Order: sequence, then structure tokens, then C-alpha cells
Amino acid sequence: MLLFGQTTSSTDERRPLSRRESWENRKPYARQSATPRDPQQRLRMQVRRFWQQRQAEYGMIMVQEAFCHTLSELGVETEHNVFGCPDCRWEGRDIIYWPHSRHHRDHPFHECPGLGQECC
Repeated sequence: MLLFGQTTSSTDERRPLSRRESWENRKPYARQSATPRDPQQRLRMQVRRFWQQRQAEYGMIMVQEAFCHTLSELGVETEHNVFGCPDCRWEGRDIIYWPHSRHHRDHPFHECPGLGQECC
């Protein structure tokens, strides 16, 4: 019985497939792999691949909770409850966010709050 990519020969030695033969014998929809040159894009792809693998193993909710918990341990805020935060305060109509909040103007990952407040 011949396997795919083998030839009939009288000897037991199998010759290695040439580059062209190996390309032609590949599965038509084989998974392609690319390595982007941009380090930031490469990191995003690695994180996405890791996320998808863990999601397949543990499920979306568990992975999301673990991700948020880990970020909060590292001091990265994913959500901020302004009304329950003891460090945020009101001045007239405006909210003064504490410096670790994403909504604070000096935060490195600043996001405008979208509460109808003048920001940027």
C-alpha cells in the first residue's frame, strides 16, 4: 500500500520529497503562519492566540475573569465606578477623577468619560 507522496521502488529507501512535491502534496487549506515585523502587532497576535487557546480550554467567562483579576493585581484598571470610588470627587457639575483612573487627564491610557462632561 502506497502512502501519499511515496513512489514505488524496489528498494526500501525513500527519497526525500522535493520542494515542489511537498508544496503540491500539502493540504489545500493548511493553516498559514505569518510573523509580522511590527513587534506590537506580533505581541497582539500572540496574546490573541493565547486568549483563544485558554478560551477553548476553560470557557469565555473564566478566562475573562482571570484576565481582569490579573490586570487589577498589576494595577491596570479595566473598569472604573466613579460613583463608588472614594477618591473621585464632584466639583459643581464636573467629576474630578483620581490620578489612577483612566478618565483622569494625566493617565497614560486616558479615555474621555462620555458622561457629557467637557474633557479633551
